[in-house]
Amino acid sequence: MKIGEKIKKLRIERQMTQTEVCGDYITRNMLSKIENGSATPSVQTMEHIAKQLGVGVSELFEDEPPKANREIMWQESLDHIVASSDAEALSSSFEIYLNECNDKGLIVKEKPLKYHDGRIKGIRVAIRDNLPTFVQKACVLSEELGHFETSVGDILDMNSVSNRKQELKARAWAYDKLINLQGLINAFEHNCTNLYETAEFLDVTEEFLLDTIKAYQAKYGNYKTFNDYVIMFNYPNVNIMKLNRR
Repeated sequence: MKIGEKIKKLRIERQMTQTEVCGDYITRNMLSKIENGSATPSVQTMEHIAKQLGVGVSELFEDEPPKANREIMWQESLDHIVASSDAEALSSSFEIYLNECNDKGLIVKEKPLKYHDGRIKGIRVAIRDNLPTFVQKACVLSEELGHFETSVGDILDMNSVSNRKQELKARAWAYDKLINLQGLINAFEHNCTNLYETAEFLDVTEEFLLDTIKAYQAKYGNYKTFNDYVIMFNYPNVNIMKLNRR
């Protein structure tokens, strides 16, 4: 029995909901992925789950192949971005931005785009129809919203300096919309320990998170003090420290 299956089995035996096991430490969506085998929990997450279930961490590894016992680790790869069976949870951010587009009078359609993941022309927004996850669609849609809010005219020609500046401005708008500094702090406070967990918590792709980190380092430098925290940027890593105010 794999780790995720064992966690689910123990949870059901104890008649506990996913929310009860998650507490304030991880999201229900994250636990769903762990239980169905599409995410590998960190050691800290395993310790939290074991505590919630009232068992020792070693009990979660019973019947697990020895190799898996020693490889509680994550891979810094976009291969982690897979379509989840928990489509309702994944679609939440996408639906939020669809509603925002509707409130702004924008018409969003999925289209077989060849060269771009998203396009906006006037009030019409096109999203590439074969993007595999709602999380990816949400990231693309947020950038198109950024163009609507910040760009002027047709900026497809990236040989133009002005167009490149507008492209960067739209992306920066999207980074602040989906992630922002407070979002990074919230991920830290929820004990996200790596790129995958942070992206999962923020409901963005790992690629989008990495682009945000790079943009924030270019904008703020190697560190930024914000709301009694110091956020240190060292692409592709982010370290956060809480200041002790007297």
